[in-house]
Parts: sequence; C-alpha cells; structure tokens
Amino acid sequence: MVADREGFERFFRERYGRVVRACALVTLDAAAAEEIAAEAFSRLWPRWNRMHDDDHAGGYVYTTAMRLCSKRRTRSRRELIGDVVERPADRDESSAALDRQEVFAALALISLRQRQAVVLRDWAGFETDDVAEMLGMKPSTVRVQVTRPAGATRLAVVDDGRGFAPADRERRAEAGHVGLRLLEGLVDQAGGRLTIRSEPGQGTTVELEVPAR
Repeated sequence: MVADREGFERFFRERYGRVVRACALVTLDAAAAEEIAAEAFSRLWPRWNRMHDDDHAGGYVYTTAMRLCSKRRTRSRRELIGDVVERPADRDESSAALDRQEVFAALALISLRQRQAVVLRDWAGFETDDVAEMLGMKPSTVRVQVTRPAGATRLAVVDDGRGFAPADRERRAEAGHVGLRLLEGLVDQAGGRLTIRSEPGQGTTVELEVPAR
C-alpha cells in the first residue's frame, strides 16, 4: 500500500500535466481543465493510503477527472498553451500548431462522452474495456483521424458504438437538437463537405473536408 506524502507529491509532479491536457481535450477549455485536474488530485489525497500503486492511483484520478468534466459545461473554447499530443522535437512549430487546431476541431464534432473515450484510450493509453468501466458505458472505440489530401484538410471521426437511424436524427432536430444541421451550414459556408454515415448497432462515421487555407 502507498501512503507517504512524498510518494503523492512525486505522483502529482509526474501525472498532473497529462491529466490537465486530457481534461483540455475533453472540455475544449484550458482554464477549466486546470481546475478539474486540481480537484481530481485533491480528491485523491484523502484516499492515497488506499492506492496499491501508481496505476491504481492513475485510474482513480482519470475517472474522477472525467466525471468532473461531465458536470462541467464548456464556457468558452480557449487556445491550449503547450502541446496536446506527443510530437518529435524537430517538428515545425507552425505545422504543430495547425495540428492542434485540427485535433480540437475534430473533437468538437463529437459528444463529450465520445471525447472522453478518445482521450482515455488514445491519449492516456487505457484499454477499451477499462475505458468503458471508467465511463460506465459499453465498450466502444472512437478514432479521430486528420489527413491532408492535396488542397484540403480532412477530418474523420469513427465511433463503433450504437449508431442511429436517419429518422432518429430528424426527430432530434425537430426536438431542438440542431447541432449537426448547424455544423452542416458552417461547412457549406466554408466550401467544404460533411458526410455522416450511421446505422443502429453499426456505429457512426463523420467525415469533414474543407479547402486548405
């Protein structure tokens, strides 16, 4: 069992930055991410003597942080200072900045719960079954891909979850859930193309392609 303050401080120094970045990718709000990460670690400390090892403590912190993210509505989308994903040190800074913007744009297309799944699996490195348990959901793999065909930027968000029927989308729109329609309008104004493919039980694929600026 781990119970010493020195061990907690070491764990905090090693993990705090990554938890902040994970929360930023979920909330799309850098300031909120710092507050959430700090709260998650503050909740860990009274339970530190129950943690068996760093993996146990890490699972608790990320689970707590994701729950706090779910309770927190994004107030604004601020630019995140610092790298969002690991990259080679010699990568061109302007290209890396563009990649960060594209990652945030792709994540903004999917729900908060889907962003949590992406971040826990692809950023924090948890296995799919662990992510499902942490989020209290059925195992589902979500992938965000960014590519640059000639003269354009293409974003693809693939979710192998439950999916939905076209009629369900229309009913949600009639009930006032117009997020996808608004997105379609913005993409059209930018001269781009948005494709959404989904079937019940077959997951959902959202592809967005816009001209390079």
